[in-house]
Formats: sequence, structure tokens, C-alpha cells
Amino acid sequence: MVRSASNVTSPGPRQLNGLISRAERAQELLALHRQHGHAFDRVNLATCWSKLGRVSAAERVWLQSDSGARLLALREQTTRQARSLEARGVSTTAHALAKLAIPAAWEHLWKELERAALARVSEFNPQGLANTAWAYATAGCAAPALFDAMAAEAAWRVHDFKPQELANTAWAFATAGIAAPALFDAIVAEAARRVHDFKSQELANTAWAFATAGIAAPSLFDAIVAEAARRVRDLSPQNLANMAWAFATAGIAAPSLFDAMAAEAARRVHDFKSQELANTAWAFATAGIAAPALFDAIVAEAARRVRDLSPQNLANMAWAFATAGIAAPVLFDAIAAEAARRVRESILRAWPTRRGPSPPLAAPHRRSLTRLRRRRHGACATSTHRTWPTWRGPSPPLVMPPRLFSTRLRRRQHGACATSAHRTWPTRRGPTPQLAMSPRLSSTQWRRRQHGACATSSLRNWPTRRGPLPLLAAPHRRSSTRLRRRRHGACATATLRT
Repeated sequence: MVRSASNVTSPGPRQLNGLISRAERAQELLALHRQHGHAFDRVNLATCWSKLGRVSAAERVWLQSDSGARLLALREQTTRQARSLEARGVSTTAHALAKLAIPAAWEHLWKELERAALARVSEFNPQGLANTAWAYATAGCAAPALFDAMAAEAAWRVHDFKPQELANTAWAFATAGIAAPALFDAIVAEAARRVHDFKSQELANTAWAFATAGIAAPSLFDAIVAEAARRVRDLSPQNLANMAWAFATAGIAAPSLFDAMAAEAARRVHDFKSQELANTAWAFATAGIAAPALFDAIVAEAARRVRDLSPQNLANMAWAFATAGIAAPVLFDAIAAEAARRVRESILRAWPTRRGPSPPLAAPHRRSLTRLRRRRHGACATSTHRTWPTWRGPSPPLVMPPRLFSTRLRRRQHGACATSAHRTWPTRRGPTPQLAMSPRLSSTQWRRRQHGACATSSLRNWPTRRGPLPLLAAPHRRSSTRLRRRRHGACATATLRT
């Protein structure tokens, strides 16, 4: 007997969970959801997200493409069922989302998971608390109410936390910038007592967390110093850089640890990433530790990889060597050349395409676009091009002399009074009159040249009812006081004044 299609049912939740657990690739998981997603319960959803969080890096990039469009159906179903998830399902789903680096457009799902976690925060085990805090800190989702609730719950259960969970919880609260003094105090006491159980990465993460949070924990840092100096060879390049940065930032004097890290970092400097090189140099310079072998190794490696350094890393590297007083002309020359190249590229990228191709920059670098346009078209070119409406056509060609405002141009052509004359001349009187006075001379200067310095006040005060203005025969550029002194003597001034 052949069964009809209507009688064909999907596997049960237990069978579905087995199929999801055996899937090895992201494509298989998504295919299972497309085929049986309508039958997924809360356990199936959490298991599916857990498996997606453990896919390879290449598959993770594939899932992230198109803003996670391939995960939209799974996201919508999870959002609808989020409040029905158990505490373990909430932490598993949030942890997977953070590892997949799901975009911020999924904020609604994060909010639903936060509401579900707040309702069940007392049901979380230590791993669930640590993973949920880590997930929200990694994703950069602001959830202050959830962090406060988890801090209160974790503070009195800190004895049940494993070393990794202690380190991850401290890292998460420091990264999220959440002030939780009771929780940090509890972690200090527990971590200092069990520091021998911490792995190398957990030691570095814990030190970094307390330095970032600005928590003074001398007992914890002293315990980390003794343990990390003994196991410095187990620290990865990232852990070495983070450990050095943490002790330098916290201002903890640990010469034995810095010496051990300097020797190890100098030996493995080729394995450091560009940011780790910059952070290590910054940390040793800040701590005031003389490590010539390490600085020499960083010089050779950083000069070779200067193009990989971000602008912040370039600045930190230059600052570190200047602060440490290390002569490194090769590195400084490489940093200067790279910085100049990036400045030129940023200027060319900022040039608007509507003005045509980017001009050849003949002016020295470090000149802004505004100064460049002033040198080419005059200072008023900036405002003219900025305010010229597009409906009038392309911006007009500016033929005025370079670096001259329109006001200064009229002053050169007609004198300083041309500005006010042109501004106040009414349009009903006809076109603006031609001003025949000498170029580059204001009306005051012109009268002084023609009649002397006193001409200004005489002409200004001469009443019109007395007839035309008198001709002033005094030599030009001589004031009335100097004129009287030449004609009548120095006492004439006082006599005339009194």
C-alpha cells in the first residue's frame, strides 16, 4: 500500500536533534531548517545555532555575506520563539551569534534574547553566565539591565566558576564597560587563590580585564606576576602583548616579568602581528623598561611591515621609541614616508568628482584642500564653489588672482573705499561708477598723499554751506602738528592748543 503525501510527517524533535548534531557543514544545517524548520522546537533551534557557531572560518564568511541573508528564516523563527528558550538555549544561541559576528541589523533578536535571559537569570549555570556576558560584550550590544542581573548572580556563585569562566566573565564586564565592584572583588579573591589553575591565555585575559576596568588589585597582579614569569614560554604573541599592556596600564612594577617577556618577545618577534608589535613597544616604553634587544628586533620587523600598521599603531610606535629615547632612524624614516603617502591618498579621495579629475598636488603635503583652492583661484573660491547651485550649471571658472578675496581685489584696483562705494551705490542711479583713484591706496591714504595728513579731518569737517572744499597746499604725508612746527617752531603746537 502506497502512503499518500499528506501522511508523510517530519521526524520528531529527538530525531531532528540527532540529524542536526550529525551535520558537519553550514549548508547541511540550513538545508535541514528549510526542510523541517516548521517542526523545530526550542531545543532544535539552540542546537542548530550551537552547530553554526562552530563552523569553519570560510563557512562563517559565507554566512556573513549579504548581511546574513541566508540565516533570515532561522533568525525570524528564533525571534518568535526566543522567550520560550531555556537558560541554556539562551546562552548557547547568544554565544553562537557573537561568534558568527552577526550584523547590528539583528538587534531585535538580541533584545528578545535579553528579555528571555532576564526572566531566567537565576537558572543559568556558571558557564551560561560567562558565555552570555561574553556574547553581549563581543557583539557590542548594550544590555545594562542584563549585565547588572548577571553580576549580582555571579558574585555570590563565583566559587563555582572554572578558571576560564572567571577570566571570560572579567573580560566581558571590562569590555562592556560595566562597573560591577562586588563582582570584580569576588573574582580577585577567587582568582588570586586559584591562579595556578589558570592557563596562560586566562592569565593574560584576567590581567587585561582588570587593567582595562581600572580596578586596583595588587594581590591578583602579584600572583599573576609569579605565575606568568614561570610560564612565559607558553604565552602566545597576543598574550605577551596583552600582558605587557596590562601591567604598563595598571602601573604595576614587575621587572622580573618584563625581562622574561622581553627575552621571549625578541626571540619570536616575527610571529607578532602589527598591532601586537605596536602594543608591546608602547607597553615597555610606558613602563620605562630598558630592553635594547627587544626594541632592536621591533625596529627591524616594524620597518619591514610598516604598511600593515594602522594610523593608531603608527602613532603608538613613533611615540614609544621617542619616549624610550631609542635612536631608530630607519623606523622613523619608514613611518614618515608611510604617513605622508596616506595623507596624500586621503586628500585625493576627498576631492569631489563633480569638479573634474583630482588636480596634481604640487604644493607641499599637509596643506588642506581649502588652502590649495586659495592658492589656485583665490580665497573666495571656496565659498563660491560651495554655494553655487547645481541647477545653474557647472561652477563658474574663477579668474581672479590667487589668494585674493573680492574685497582685496577691488582695493587693489580702485582703493580701499571702493568696497563701501560699490556696496552702497543704489541700482537706480545706474551702473556702479568707475573709481579712478590710485590702486592699493585707500581714500584716507590718497588724501594724505595729495594734501597732507590733516586733509582727512579737514575734508570731513568742512560744511557744505561754505562752498567748495579748499585746496590744501601743505606737503603730503605731513601732519598739521609737524607742519606748524616747521613754520612757527615747536612752541606753536602748545600755543595753538591753549
